[in-house]
Amino acid sequence: MKRPILLLASVLLLLLPVWGVWSFAGQPPEIEEILRQTDALLADSRYEEALALLEGFSESYPGTRQDAAARMEAAAIHGKAFHDLERCRQIYESIIQDFPRTPLCQDEVRQVAPPNLR
Repeated sequence: MKRPILLLASVLLLLLPVWGVWSFAGQPPEIEEILRQTDALLADSRYEEALALLEGFSESYPGTRQDAAARMEAAAIHGKAFHDLERCRQIYESIIQDFPRTPLCQDEVRQVAPPNLR
């Protein structure tokens, strides 16, 4: 079970910059500031603080493409920094369930997702 989750995490991390969902350009000022703060925290390896900011972001902007990007970033932190693959899997499953019609879930993610989530 761990291999599909790691593969899923790898696919998502590779695709995130391509989609441009986590960029500053064209975002409202409050979102830009949150994105800058998160990037700064991650650059300083302050993962717990970054997770708190990302979770707050997802609560403030639910259902947006930035929410999906924030959750992907949070899942990556859980997997890479904390080696918490179970929490990583839970977050990815929530993305698949909450954003089933996005390119994120249509092709690449569904290919590596567990069969019950395809």
